Amino acid sequence: MCTYHVVAKVVEPKIVTLREAEAELKVATKEKNAAEDRMAVVQSKLDEMQAQFDAAMAEKQRLEEDAANTQKKMDAANALISALAGEEVRWTQQSKEFDDMIQRLTGDCALASAFVSYLGPFNKEFRELLLTRDFYGHCQTLKIPVTKDLKVASFLVEDSEVGEWNLQGLPTDELSVQNGIMVTRATRYPVLVDPQGQGRVWLMNREEANSLKVTQLIDKMFRNHLEDCLSFGKPMLIENIEEELDPVLDPVLERRFQRKGKGFILQLADKEVDFAETFKLFCTTRLPNPHYTPEMSAKVTIVDFTVTMEGLEDQLLGKLILKEKHELEEQRQSLIEEVQNYKKKIKQLEDDLLFRLSNSQGNLLDDAELIDVLAVTKQTSQDVSEKLANASETNMKITEACEEYRPVAHRATLLYFLIAEFSVVNCMYQTSLSQFNELYLLAIDNSDKATMPSKRIANIIEHMTYAIYLYIQRGLFERHKVLFALMLTNKVLLSAGTVRGEDVDVFLKGGGALDINSVRRKPKEWIPDAVWLNIVALSNMDAFRDVADSVFRNDGLWRQWYDQEAPEMAKVPDYEERLTKFERMCVVKAFREDRTLVAAADYIADGLGSRFVEAVPLNMSSTWEESHPKCPLICLLSPGADPTKLIEELAKRKKMKVLGVSMGQGQEIIARRYMATATVEGQWVLLQNTHLGLGYLTEVEQYLVKADELHEDFRLWITAEPHPQFPIGLLQMGIKITNEAPVGMKAGLRNSYTWVTQDMLDAVARVEWRELLYIMCF
Repeated sequence: MCTYHVVAKVVEPKIVTLREAEAELKVATKEKNAAEDRMAVVQSKLDEMQAQFDAAMAEKQRLEEDAANTQKKMDAANALISALAGEEVRWTQQSKEFDDMIQRLTGDCALASAFVSYLGPFNKEFRELLLTRDFYGHCQTLKIPVTKDLKVASFLVEDSEVGEWNLQGLPTDELSVQNGIMVTRATRYPVLVDPQGQGRVWLMNREEANSLKVTQLIDKMFRNHLEDCLSFGKPMLIENIEEELDPVLDPVLERRFQRKGKGFILQLADKEVDFAETFKLFCTTRLPNPHYTPEMSAKVTIVDFTVTMEGLEDQLLGKLILKEKHELEEQRQSLIEEVQNYKKKIKQLEDDLLFRLSNSQGNLLDDAELIDVLAVTKQTSQDVSEKLANASETNMKITEACEEYRPVAHRATLLYFLIAEFSVVNCMYQTSLSQFNELYLLAIDNSDKATMPSKRIANIIEHMTYAIYLYIQRGLFERHKVLFALMLTNKVLLSAGTVRGEDVDVFLKGGGALDINSVRRKPKEWIPDAVWLNIVALSNMDAFRDVADSVFRNDGLWRQWYDQEAPEMAKVPDYEERLTKFERMCVVKAFREDRTLVAAADYIADGLGSRFVEAVPLNMSSTWEESHPKCPLICLLSPGADPTKLIEELAKRKKMKVLGVSMGQGQEIIARRYMATATVEGQWVLLQNTHLGLGYLTEVEQYLVKADELHEDFRLWITAEPHPQFPIGLLQMGIKITNEAPVGMKAGLRNSYTWVTQDMLDAVARVEWRELLYIMCF
């Protein structure tokens, strides 16, 4: 008990304290639970507010991003609007034009296709006639919508591509551009009628990067070249073809390709050859007017590449400026290249922009790359446009400075086309454009210098006209020399406006197209029918409107004049005081055609100068000096004229050995041996009567063209009678010579005096010796 008391005394207070603590704990716990309840309410409110805050922040972020995107789109839209600001009007207009163009597309394509397919063989005038009259008219008849006066060149090719062609050597005139289109767009392989070789030069420059192979049908390796080009897809140029092609080319021309595996093959005669689609075939001919069979014409696209007056005049002007003001011509050529590059760049930018616009997916404003490209394109386009404007202004100034010299180029163009046309008089009168260019540049160098441009131009024209006339007339037969001078005078005076084209037509044609039964009755029987028809035709000239009435009124005077031995020297009834030299020549031709060339001499002397009617003796020495190893000297034979003696005498003076052979059957072996020896040792070769061995001359031409090095003293002399099968290339690369006896006493004396030298006069001291020489010449 005592122990209990001791323990209880100690434990009881603790129990009381425990109960008090428990009571306090209950109170604290109750307060805690109440606080926790209040905190839970607050926490829920806090969570709700946090959620609202997070939602508000997310919305804020979204709005900020939306605002940024909207700003970005606004900037892109502003950039797009700014970049396309200058295009809206143009594109709107083009869109309307495009809608209209689509309506006429069928007819335009038909016209363009017909143009490329059928008009290649014709000249510019006939092409325009067929295009505007027949093709357009037929579309109208069939009620096919078609563009009136369609510019085929603009329809089929871009200016940038044409500019590239020009840089490659294609002349800038419209006909040449059309030819370029036919060569590059036609499905059939082209045959270029290219007497001047300009199409050949363009093709060689154009295809040079593609490893163009140049060959000929007579080349021993022709078949191998063809197979290689077909297999490896290389372009091939067959030059100097005649009027027929090798039948081995028929499968190629007719495109008889067969698929084999992944590629194509072609049955070439007895052999299968792989065919690559990149293969191209071009053919050129030097014949000015070839006659191809309908079968061949159906297999190829024949293109007339004959040079035009406009194109040649621009080329000759460029050569002259390069001589006279080379810095201007160099600047002009540099400017042309620069402008071409600008145009090409603009075209590339426009094509790239249209491609991106057409292939853009979704909203344009979302395509940042497109916007950037558009901005760059716009800026570049503006820069290029400014440069083009500056270049155009500079080009205009250069052109104005160059135009001052155009009369020289115009005169040279007249000369060349006269020379080219004169080949119809005789097949041997062939002169290449490259040969003419050499004469042209030489004449510029040799003409008198002058400080005043006008004087310099006059000097060049005067010297060039006579120098080229001398060069050409040296290779003309006597009966054609006055005729050539007459045609030259007509062209020069016609160009100058001194005579009218209608009057020249009357002079040339006379009354040949008239019928004696359909014209006014002749007044007197002494007048031959042909003469009366000429008189009626002559009345179409303004100066001779009443010539028929004059013949009727003054029958006696006209008959007396008609019966004169030299009517060109007598007074013309009723017209003497008012006649020009040209009109006098027309009257003489109308009444006395046999005296026309005599009257023409006065007209030529008055129009060009007396030296154009004076006979010029042949100087073999100066002719030899003009030649070079690759330039043969071709002597045209006529009855009673043999240049062999002159050649041998010249060789003796020059201390040269002449290896001569008269051509005929079996003589080619000797000629080949002589050529091989002479080209190495520097001797002369004389091939006589080559019209009897024309086959060998083609071989000679190829030998001279392909020879890398010839001895500088080597010369090739050829004598031949005119023959239509004489190689044109040999004629065009050589110097033609005739040595007929001159016509008339004055010409004979002048010719005789050429062989009388001072050494010959001093050979004998006696006076009688000189008198004897004079008598022999006379």
